[in-house]
Amino acid sequence: MSREKRMRRAKNIVWTAAGAYDFTPEFLAFYRDGTPDRYLNTIVGLVHRHYDAAILGAFFHSLDDSLLRDTFLDVVWMGLEHAVYEREIGVRPALFDLREEHARRFLADQADLSMQELMARDDLVHTLRAARSRACLTGKAGLHNPWERSLYAALAWEGSLATEAIVQRAQAVLHHYFRFHFRDVLHRHAWHISLGSRMNAWIRRAMPMEHRFEDGIVPVRAKETAAAGGSPLATLRGLVADAAPWTARLAAEIAERFGAPLIAERERSAIECMVCRGAHRKAHLAFTRGRVHSAAREANAAYLASHARVYETGIRQLAAQLKNTLAVMRAPMTLDARCGRLAPRLVWRALHANDGRVFHASEETPVSDFSVTLLLDASASRKAQQGAIAAQAYLVAAALSRARIPVQVVTFSSVKGCTVLVRLKPFVGGEAKAVLRYEARGWNRDGLALRAVRPLLAGGRGRPLLIVFTDAHPADTLPLADGMLMHGYAGARAVQDAAGAVRELRSGGVRVAGIVESVLPESETDSAARMVFGHDFTRIDRPEQLAARVGALVARQIRG
Repeated sequence: MSREKRMRRAKNIVWTAAGAYDFTPEFLAFYRDGTPDRYLNTIVGLVHRHYDAAILGAFFHSLDDSLLRDTFLDVVWMGLEHAVYEREIGVRPALFDLREEHARRFLADQADLSMQELMARDDLVHTLRAARSRACLTGKAGLHNPWERSLYAALAWEGSLATEAIVQRAQAVLHHYFRFHFRDVLHRHAWHISLGSRMNAWIRRAMPMEHRFEDGIVPVRAKETAAAGGSPLATLRGLVADAAPWTARLAAEIAERFGAPLIAERERSAIECMVCRGAHRKAHLAFTRGRVHSAAREANAAYLASHARVYETGIRQLAAQLKNTLAVMRAPMTLDARCGRLAPRLVWRALHANDGRVFHASEETPVSDFSVTLLLDASASRKAQQGAIAAQAYLVAAALSRARIPVQVVTFSSVKGCTVLVRLKPFVGGEAKAVLRYEARGWNRDGLALRAVRPLLAGGRGRPLLIVFTDAHPADTLPLADGMLMHGYAGARAVQDAAGAVRELRSGGVRVAGIVESVLPESETDSAARMVFGHDFTRIDRPEQLAARVGALVARQIRG
């Protein structure tokens, strides 16, 4: 069969499964000998049938500039395959036989690879595909490495997931298990480094259609994205880049992206010298006011409008709960009085000033001598949840304001080794809806952001309470400096750094609590959240939970 016929045959399988012929498939699947893979092409078609092609396409394109793009695509398609199979097997029993046929052929092909093909393949993707093939045929995946078993389990996506949930799950998996590299937000160019020829990958690096047939799902977009001669070592170097030096040009670029500076350069530099030390000595800090107008604000406002009833109800409930908490918990205020408990140190007044106020009396006043700062993780891993996070922060800020509790809202993300804190709403003035300027991009260096926000707490009244909106998975391209060694800012080390920052804040009199929202299972996030916040955090799975759980969280902090 000629190349053209094979391509046409693969497209026909996709179109038939999709139930539509008015689109050009972006992905096609072939065996090593160029024969169209009936099962995987059927999966590609069913993905088009059940999920929003525009949303998925935008997500796939967002990976184009990632250093590990090929592996990311492989991993995402494994999750999609599981979701579609679970969704369709009840109405398409033939999928069972097609899947088994595909698994047998995949395992047979792997037993006949040459030494060059073995060296070229992506071992991680091969391991995951082989595990799924074995599970399909024997019921056992046969994985022994704990990390691989965890990743494999995380790719068992449910068939009930909608498109947005699929994208959120994909982003969460990539962010948690890999050093995920989004397009740099300051510079439009980025490295494109090939990680190997991917003989056994489902999804190939982007190539023109006239390239040779290769095993797996092949992106058929015409854009070339892999640089010749790339290697895993080069990829590693790209992930542990140093921060760009602080220059007027970098400051101007950050101002363009994140809004006008919040503080003077002299003050920014002083805070950076104080905070960016030790493990963060290579990092920079910036403080801005946020952009007044942006596409993100419009999108967030549209999301809030479409869920207005839920959030307005939540604002009323939380505001009422906060007012009740303040009314019940009244703190005694000691006053000088003409009757009460004698105060020996005031007796001089009666003798020398003819002042009878030589007693102490107590008067209860509402406990409102505290202020709240909402600190929002605004990294790119939150992009798919941007509207929901902005709406949740708006709900909390609006309810606190109605309860006459001073509140400010600050976001943080890291780009080019610079952690940028954006104040969306100050303690005094500013409407709660200013929070809708929230925009997700870059990375999240949680430990540094927690330390850098301390100077911004001084503008509040009384005791500061810091509430952090987070997914409990910090990650940054700039490494942690440990003497002469460099450690990647991700995983356990990053979580420990964030936990250290929280301990420093608490030792300085700041109460810290967390609101955790993640598409990952509780087992993947709660252990990290517990390490950072102790017992002072709550997990939000639905917006309807927000008012009750935040109200209880704030009440515990006041009592504490």
